[in-house]
Amino acid sequence: MAPEDRRRAIVAAVLPLLEHSSGPTTRQIAEAAGIAEGTVFRAFEDKAALFAAVAEWAARPPGWREDMAALLAEHPDLGDKVRVTAERMAVRTRQVMLAMMALRTAVLTELPRHKPQPGRPPKFLQDSGRELDEAVTTLVFEPHRDELRVPPEVAARALRSLVMGSWHPGSHHEDRLEPDEVVDILLDGVRWRA
Repeated sequence: MAPEDRRRAIVAAVLPLLEHSSGPTTRQIAEAAGIAEGTVFRAFEDKAALFAAVAEWAARPPGWREDMAALLAEHPDLGDKVRVTAERMAVRTRQVMLAMMALRTAVLTELPRHKPQPGRPPKFLQDSGRELDEAVTTLVFEPHRDELRVPPEVAARALRSLVMGSWHPGSHHEDRLEPDEVVDILLDGVRWRA
């Protein structure tokens, strides 16, 4: 297997492990990927490098935009588009949070080798946010521009804020907005209409 393919296979195997532990062992990672334990560190310098790759993959999964476009093509109604987008965004946000928590744990464990850069999110997270906003603007809201009272890009940012805001690391499960609640709040607001 080519080195880049091996790295992708390891990254793909790690994400499900993070559902159960923020610090899976290299043995667990190797078993999930179907490789020898030493292969993990031939593919990645250390666990921090591995979890950074997992976080980037979770934030920008391969083919996500094409998958999203195909899914949205099945839903001509704006409300349905917002609902399925909110569902996908919630899953993706959870995966990114799990990967970032694992990365944080690995970095703290492996100090002083790693020097975190305070104050700014990693570039891949910034890029991911811009890409997501552009895709949601184009695929979800632009086709329904005449139904909106705000520009499509504002609607996209509002959707991302509602979904990701309720999935921040300090939130509790019962505090998270369900996709139907996101649709209702985003499209109808929180105030009774006269």
